[in-house]
Amino acid sequence: MKSLLYVVSFGGIVAALWFTTTSVGGKPQFSLPISQIQVLGNQRVPSGDILSRAGLSQGNNLLAISLDQAAKRILDLAWIKEVSISRVFPDRVAIKVEEYRPVARIHLGDGVWGLIEEGGKVIPVSPEELAREAPGLFEIHYEGALPPLEALQGAVTLIHTLQSDPRILPAVNGIMFRPGLGYWFTLGFETPLWVRFGFDDYPKKLAHLQKIISNFRPDPRVWEEIDLDYPDRALARPRPVLEATSDGGQG
Repeated sequence: MKSLLYVVSFGGIVAALWFTTTSVGGKPQFSLPISQIQVLGNQRVPSGDILSRAGLSQGNNLLAISLDQAAKRILDLAWIKEVSISRVFPDRVAIKVEEYRPVARIHLGDGVWGLIEEGGKVIPVSPEELAREAPGLFEIHYEGALPPLEALQGAVTLIHTLQSDPRILPAVNGIMFRPGLGYWFTLGFETPLWVRFGFDDYPKKLAHLQKIISNFRPDPRVWEEIDLDYPDRALARPRPVLEATSDGGQG
């Protein structure tokens, strides 16, 4: 305890030595001018954008700035998930941010694309951002209106489940959401084989799929869909058989 008190006391002495006195309304006011603002944790958002939104600059009084207000302004940036700002005496400010991580891409219509982060939030992106971030990300397709947040959170869970199996994962193509029915994806054979996963119990359904692929080796030329959205069984639906037609002509 004595050593802690000593450090605090010594820090106070050092800080006092850096005080400059200014006058506000004829009254003296202590000031510690900021000489450095450090931004940490950012990869997608440029440090300049964070500093601009924070509204802090060198020369500001370290003692007078509002850290809460600066943090709220930074959180307005699309990719910023969390932010913490601290005073580092005698003359620095440290801004630490955590950015959202994209796990999938989704077409929002009219040429506009978005990236889906871990919590299911959709962040619209520019073509440049899409080209930089999208390679390697799953694409989420959907029927009708944009899926609600809960459904997109389910998509993130499904993606993480599929990523746990390095054998099946390379064959998985885009994921489709159908309202009221849940999620489908295709296995990328020459003839796509649809797999229905529904809404939940993804690890259990993946285990069923692993057994089916290993033990039965379904032929996608024969089978159109594997439906795993049942608690006690899996269904395989054959492809429709097209009947040969004849125009009655002579050979």
